[in-house]
This record gives sequence, C-alpha cells and structure tokens, in this order.
Amino acid sequence: RLAILLLLLSSGQSRVNLAADDRALVNQVQAEVSILRQGVFRVLNDKELETAMKLTHPAIIAAAGGLERARENATSSARKQATSLFKIEKVEFLDPPRFFAGMEYEFVLVPVAMTMSRADRTRNQSFTFYLGGRKKGDASWVYVDAAKLSQGKATDYFPDYPEETKFP
Repeated sequence: RLAILLLLLSSGQSRVNLAADDRALVNQVQAEVSILRQGVFRVLNDKELETAMKLTHPAIIAAAGGLERARENATSSARKQATSLFKIEKVEFLDPPRFFAGMEYEFVLVPVAMTMSRADRTRNQSFTFYLGGRKKGDASWVYVDAAKLSQGKATDYFPDYPEETKFP
C-alpha cells in the first residue's frame, strides 16, 4: 500500500484523499444521497426525480432500459412503497463520508440510516451505503447503492476503484 501511495504521489496525483472535513463537499454528498435514499420510499416531485436520475450511475439507467424507463420504474416502485403505510421519519448520516481517489476518479462512501414509522408507532430502521464517483475535475457525482454490490463489483461502475479500499 505504501508503494501505491508513493507511486500516486510521484505521478502528480495531488488529491489522494479529499478533505473529509470540507463541510461544503460533505453537505453536497449527504444531500444528494438523501434524495436518492428517499426516492426509494416516497414519490419524488418532478425536480427531485430529475435530480435523482442525474445522480444515478449511467450503467444503472442503461440497465433499466434508458432514462424514461428508469423514471417510470422509480416512480412505480415508490408508489408501491408509499402504500405500505410507512412514512419516512428521518434520514441520518451516522458516520462521515469517506473520500478517496483512484487514478482517474474521486470516490466517496456514504453510510446512511433511515427511520420509517407507521401510525400504529411501528418503526423500521434501515442502513445502507452509497458509492459515489466522479472523474477528477468534474463537479458532479454519480452513485450506486453499494450495499447491493460485492466488493469486487465496484469496478463494474468505476474501473479504477482501489481494491484495497473496503466497503463499510
């Protein structure tokens, strides 16, 4: 690992680790993941849905059959969840996002918890994490729900995902 770090530093990679304490960046990725997470359990308004589509990794959009089909699937799935009588109580980020970089991409792992409740006071809490990536120099992140991925599948979405970086 030290050899990899030295190689990255000597190759001019100035941002091996993004500053986890960069509050604006942390706020950005947490707000984006919050929209994605809520979109699974409630019907998003048009603006939120468009934002969610922009934040979703293009391979996921393609696997859904394209952008229109992905929109339809997201809305249909959220409508089914909405009939479950569970309402989103809160979305929380219990741990800070972890930022790191590969040769071509910058990455973030964002752990997230969501609490849902019903009128009868039944509560349900779910935990997951999202893997975000963007090409170095880009401002926009795209994400995948990484809890559904095995460690080795991260490279299906981001070819230079560092194998030594473990999922939470």
